[in-house]
Amino acid sequence: WDTYYLMPGIQPNGEAYQSALTFYSYYETGTAEPLPHEWYSSVNRNDSLNTAEYADVSFDLTSHWTIEGGLRYFDWDFDSSDLWAGYFYQPKTPSGPTDVGGHKLSGKASISYKPNQQLLLYGTFSQGYRQGGSNAGTSSSCYQNGVPLTYQPDTINNFEIGWKSDMLQGRMRWNGAAYYMRWNGYQAPIFDDSICPTTFNANFGAARIYVAETNFAYRIAQGLTLEANANYNDSRLVSVKPDFSGVLTQMIVPNETLPFVPYFSYSANVRYDRTLSSALSGFIEYDISHKGDRWSDLRALANPTLGSRAGSARVLEPEYNISDVRLGISSASGAWTVEGYITNLWNTDAIILVNTGNYDTRQTTNEPRVIGVHLSYRFNGS
Repeated sequence: WDTYYLMPGIQPNGEAYQSALTFYSYYETGTAEPLPHEWYSSVNRNDSLNTAEYADVSFDLTSHWTIEGGLRYFDWDFDSSDLWAGYFYQPKTPSGPTDVGGHKLSGKASISYKPNQQLLLYGTFSQGYRQGGSNAGTSSSCYQNGVPLTYQPDTINNFEIGWKSDMLQGRMRWNGAAYYMRWNGYQAPIFDDSICPTTFNANFGAARIYVAETNFAYRIAQGLTLEANANYNDSRLVSVKPDFSGVLTQMIVPNETLPFVPYFSYSANVRYDRTLSSALSGFIEYDISHKGDRWSDLRALANPTLGSRAGSARVLEPEYNISDVRLGISSASGAWTVEGYITNLWNTDAIILVNTGNYDTRQTTNEPRVIGVHLSYRFNGS
């Protein structure tokens, strides 16, 4: 990869430019030699090889009971080296080649019971695996301050029970599940300028997740249907054992809620379909989705070294509701459809993401209300 972020008009003699050179020299060894109009540049090579083998088998013990089991073997290898990688204020020094890899045998097992054609009960154990990686390209002072050159895989053990049902002579479908997950070697992107001025990845400890979820669909009357789903999620760190050191480790404590995970979310829609004539049919649909409040990152405590600097504290991203409405007409054959729609019906200004990892607070918002028309025509080939 040869990457160059060009910033025409950047002022090397300007106050902001010179301040960055001075400020970041604390983290760097050597003298920065910026390229013309450079904001960021890198020359690096990555080689990755992943292989997996898996097998799955299911067996009906009786007409009501079924068991299933499976195994998956995963092997990975990742090599990385940088001729240089950094912003204009970082010296262009090579990083030695990094070779990281591993393998994992994961399994799953489940049992299900079907007392009749309308109900299925099940229990499942399954394992998940995510490969590790490298923090190659970071400055030497970052490694000296504790940034790990590599980070290890993380794994999840999932225990789940649930049901699937078909009720009221097929007019209603109701499913649900509850599960517990144990997340070991929890990987996370870390920003802590007491260690390094750029983000790096590390294993942070262990987490646990409790979830209950359900969804149903109900045909209220001819042409009128209602669908809804809801999810409750309680995800927390249970231990903090990072493989690095720094001020950030003083800011994160056990039993802290994982970032970006709302306790409660739901969505629902109601739709009415009707035959308008022998050649036409129409519909109208209303959708709503809710996302609960959630933390922007793991930092529960204030950073004593940053003080009141912007971006030093995590943010509770507020809950929001988004509604859409659609109505349309189509030919009985389905050859053409005309559909009008309004997304974000109430023009809600929702905060989707808050990022405080760039020494400031940046908010990503949703799309505003959009009113449109969609036309489609299906050509039948001979």
